[in-house]
Amino acid sequence: MNGTNAAVVRGNHVHDIGRLDEDDGDLEGIAIGGGNGLARPWDAVIENNLVEYIGRDWYGGKNGTDSVGVMSSVGIGMNAVRQIVVSNNTVRWCWRSGITIVAASAVTEDIKVYGNVIHDIGKMTSLNWIN
Repeated sequence: MNGTNAAVVRGNHVHDIGRLDEDDGDLEGIAIGGGNGLARPWDAVIENNLVEYIGRDWYGGKNGTDSVGVMSSVGIGMNAVRQIVVSNNTVRWCWRSGITIVAASAVTEDIKVYGNVIHDIGKMTSLNWIN
């Protein structure tokens, strides 16, 4: 979600993202962000979701190319957001991280993360800049 105001992501089952041979790059179950010319999302709620089976360790050769690399594979990812509540979600079986908060492209502020259950995370065998 880019540039949203008062968005609500509630009660979803997000699963099996980035598990096909054709998938590569940064994979997130639920992503909210802005910056780099995009309006910053604010006043959003992400709650009561089940996020599972996100990503895999390594990709290579997408669509017959020779591209290779590691995947981000995050359950819930936020970048350059403000006034966001992330609560009472279950995040499991993700290759990299359960919940990430990044300020790479703009200031991130007033984030509340509570009551989440995160388990079976971080099965990555390759490391890159995000670690």
